[in-house]
Amino acid sequence: SMVVVSVVWAFLYDTELGLINRFLSAASFGAIGPIDWLGNASTAMPAIVLMSAWQGAGFQMLIFLAGLQNIPEELYEAARVDGANAFQRFRHITLPGLRNTMVFVVIATTVAAFGLFAQVDVMTQGGPGDATSTVIFHAVRKGVREQDIAYGATISVIYFLVIAVIAISQKRIFERGDR
Repeated sequence: SMVVVSVVWAFLYDTELGLINRFLSAASFGAIGPIDWLGNASTAMPAIVLMSAWQGAGFQMLIFLAGLQNIPEELYEAARVDGANAFQRFRHITLPGLRNTMVFVVIATTVAAFGLFAQVDVMTQGGPGDATSTVIFHAVRKGVREQDIAYGATISVIYFLVIAVIAISQKRIFERGDR
């Protein structure tokens, strides 16, 4: 689950005991001191983005694998017979065959990126300052923790509308490329 992955990565990013700082210190023979990955406003969000990218990579690869398996092998065989090299087969068969898969992955990843909550809540609680606060985290903080339910609900509705517009726009942009 996202919470478990976030806890593990929080330990990896730990300033004193974290594996990442220990590796950097060992690789630099002590020249690189401990870095407060989650406590520094300039590194906290990139640290969460890296963890989220790692977390989502398996799902994305599985979707791409399904898309690749959906491309008929006969197309590759015909291209080989016609003398197409590997790059030409990739450009003219694989990429067009994965177009709908790419649309889905881009939209799903965009929606997931805007919806970061568990990672931020577990690793930084929106801090330092508000450096890692996301729209969903802000809505939950207002609606649940501060008991301003109307404000939290309003943020959520606006978030939904923005995500719907982004998803529809991305789909139309990809569809326009098909023409």
